[in-house]
Amino acid sequence: MAIHSPLCEKYLAELSTEPTGSVEFGMASIIRRLSEPRAFGYLTTVILDDQGSPAADIAAHIWFLAAAAEEASA
Repeated sequence: MAIHSPLCEKYLAELSTEPTGSVEFGMASIIRRLSEPRAFGYLTTVILDDQGSPAADIAAHIWFLAAAAEEASA
């Protein structure tokens, strides 16, 4: 997965403009600090453990963007 691809980084930058205490800001802050493998593991955990939550929706969107970026670069 290309979680730190330009496409994902653009989305994470957009999320970083949300209010500091928001789920969006928190997700972006965490993912931007993690290495690629750890970010992938974090997204997987959030998607599986928090199904139906805003965090899981954001994680799934980032996962989709990462897959699209990887496919585009192949």
